[in-house]
Amino acid sequence: MLRLSTFMIAAGLSLVALADRSVAFTGGATFEFTGIGGAIPDYDDGIAVFSATPSSSIGNIKTLELEIDGITHVAPGDLDIYLISPFGGDFIDVMTDRGGGSMTPVQNVDLIFNNASTASPGTPLVTGTYRPDGLADGDDDGFGEFLGRSPGLGSWLLLVSDDTAGGTGSIRSFTLRGTVPEPTTISLLAIGVVGLLRVRGRRSIR
Repeated sequence: MLRLSTFMIAAGLSLVALADRSVAFTGGATFEFTGIGGAIPDYDDGIAVFSATPSSSIGNIKTLELEIDGITHVAPGDLDIYLISPFGGDFIDVMTDRGGGSMTPVQNVDLIFNNASTASPGTPLVTGTYRPDGLADGDDDGFGEFLGRSPGLGSWLLLVSDDTAGGTGSIRSFTLRGTVPEPTTISLLAIGVVGLLRVRGRRSIR
């Protein structure tokens, strides 16, 4: 019968320390990916659709943040911005009809949206951190619809529409970043112990 010795437990804890450093080094608890922007057409010319896909699978989302860089538009109050996830087309109303009327143009404004903020975009629309509007049903849950779910490798879409004729603009890029739960110490310890048991078992067979 194979018994766990003090040496094996100590070695297992050493493996946990190595694994923890590896997770921290690779950013295993965080993710970030960017999509290229482009022109925002006028009301009669359709909707701008920009996409971004992570380079590796994303686990259960713990926090989520959306950054939209370089917003330029002659009438930011006409903009409707939505984030569509890979979860079967679920979407969040990021910002709708914010930033004042048609005579309040903006140039290269950078907006960050997350659930930690309680502020809403105002007039004029200025660079800052805000809370997304949330679901279309009016619930003030920000990005809550996406949290606790695993999108894997699916593409995220940013839809930007101008709901009034007579205005054009563009965005430079958009970035999604967030966190996923870190591996627990007990699970990493189990991995280390199992690995040591396998090595010890192979030595016993010889």
